[in-house]
Amino acid sequence: MIASVCQAAAQAATPEAAALLQIRSGFTNAASVLPDWGGADGPCLWSGIQCDSSTGKVVAIRLNHLGLQGSIVTAGWPTLQSLQVVDFWNNSLSGQIPGDWQLPSGVMWLSLRWNKFGGTLPRVWQLPGALQRLYLDTNLFVGSIDDLPPLPDTLQQLYLYTTKISGTIPGTWKLPTSLQLLYMWDNALTGPLPHQLQLPASLKQLDFFDNQLTGTWPQGWQLPEGLEMLYMRGNSMTGPLPSELPRGLKEVFFQNNKLSGTLPTWPGSTAQVPSSPDYYKQVGGDPRGAELPVPPDTLYKLRDGDLSSCAGQASPMTGVDPQSTLNEMFGLLKSVVSNQQRGQG
Repeated sequence: MIASVCQAAAQAATPEAAALLQIRSGFTNAASVLPDWGGADGPCLWSGIQCDSSTGKVVAIRLNHLGLQGSIVTAGWPTLQSLQVVDFWNNSLSGQIPGDWQLPSGVMWLSLRWNKFGGTLPRVWQLPGALQRLYLDTNLFVGSIDDLPPLPDTLQQLYLYTTKISGTIPGTWKLPTSLQLLYMWDNALTGPLPHQLQLPASLKQLDFFDNQLTGTWPQGWQLPEGLEMLYMRGNSMTGPLPSELPRGLKEVFFQNNKLSGTLPTWPGSTAQVPSSPDYYKQVGGDPRGAELPVPPDTLYKLRDGDLSSCAGQASPMTGVDPQSTLNEMFGLLKSVVSNQQRGQG
């Protein structure tokens, strides 16, 4: 009995336990949300902590959907050398991300989404060299893309939507060579798409919908051949649609811009565009029922009323506009679906 008590006390007094309690000190409501932290049974049995079964080292901190309040403190983190996952999704954490927040180099998953973090993301913040997924969306971040910290080449997914980030997209923005998903929708990005922006060959999904982008589509801009989803809906772009798109593209959203012209050609396949008003291509005219060159398995889910906004024409509807209501519902639905289908942090 005495031996087991001593063993439990030793577990609670480990450097990792002390480090976790330092991290806990930044949460103002920790006493009610994390009452078992500090218990004599050791950190591997504390709420939200996962340890390696063989080494007993902390490998994951998963504190999501808890209503945590407070901010990030920098103390304690360097001690957790086996840490791979940090998940604070859907809390009420606030304040600015500390520029000297030193996460262990082996962290592969960092989720701060759905909180109240604000200020600029510090450019001096050194992200872990092994980071693969970075979820920063649905916060109050401000500043521009130029203010962002350098992204490690290992990064595969960047979620940075629904913030207050503004300004232009710099053509010199260095994107990770491993990046597959880039979600920047529902921000306040302005200006034209820079043709100098080099997209990594690994990119599968590119989303800038519901920003304030203007100008014409950068002709000659090289989209990756493996790109599967392109979302440019809800901007103020003008001029012709892109003359070429990758043949593997499966979803394209250009509606609610002022683009016009004809469909680009894809080598290979042709398909009959369905005559249903719920499924047709938006190109500045109504091509329903026409045989058009489309990439195989491409799905364009657009609704009546979107064609006029795409072409920059006035809507034929008068009075209460049901299409505006549908568009708002569609945007909300896309937010929910995005969070569920594009991966959860």
